[in-house]
Amino acid sequence: MNYSFTNDVNPLMMTHCDNGSGCHGSGSTSGPGELVTYAEIKNASAQIQSSVLAGRMPLGSTLTAAQIQTINCWINNGGLSN
Repeated sequence: MNYSFTNDVNPLMMTHCDNGSGCHGSGSTSGPGELVTYAEIKNASAQIQSSVLAGRMPLGSTLTAAQIQTINCWINNGGLSN
């Protein structure tokens, strides 16, 4: 299945990694740093995938199996800006 960055992945990132958690918002130096823009998320996609699959991210909460699949599939399909 193909997932959309705009409709599927970015809302997860904003909720669990940027605005919702504060870990990777503007000015962050945690892990890969800021995960606010498409370019930042795409550039850190290998780190994001590894950390999500290992259960290290998001810090302080968990993703559902469907949310993990969304992120994983988007990255495996090239992490398109769609």
